[in-house]
Amino acid sequence: MGLKIAIVGLSESTQSDAPFHDTGWETWGLGWCPGYALEYTRVFEMHDPWDYEKVRPGYIERLEAIADGASVYMQKKFFKWVTLYPFADIKRDYFTSSVAYMVAMAATLNPTHISLYGVDINEDGPYSAQRACIEYWIGVAESKGIKVCIPEQSSLLKFSNAGHCEQYTERYGKSWL
Repeated sequence: MGLKIAIVGLSESTQSDAPFHDTGWETWGLGWCPGYALEYTRVFEMHDPWDYEKVRPGYIERLEAIADGASVYMQKKFFKWVTLYPFADIKRDYFTSSVAYMVAMAATLNPTHISLYGVDINEDGPYSAQRACIEYWIGVAESKGIKVCIPEQSSLLKFSNAGHCEQYTERYGKSWL
């Protein structure tokens, strides 16, 4: 069977459903994720790590410890243990979140499956500006024939009619908000 990639965000709704102990899957996530960061096969820190060090003292040492067992991707080689994000393999420079970076990179590896866990971004929530970009990269992956799995609880790729038009309510169901 081919490569399968589970991308894990910070929402607790489906985060624990990720296949952490299934050797048929790679699990990708964020370095500041409580409880799971040491279980990832690849970790993404796309922000300036010193910004996070200010709010989370010891964060850089945490990333270095994670790098002992997983690749830690960053935009620049801030430290010797960093793996550079493969910008040259990505055909469009459109990123609004770490999850978008993960989905874009996963699509370049041509896995059979990409599943997203703990990525619940509502249209009007605090991270709503990130949603369109993540959905764009999901579309890129699907256009390559990659099966993208999104838990039912996630609002990704779901239409929120919010009472705008009856014909859409009939076709897509009730609002997800």
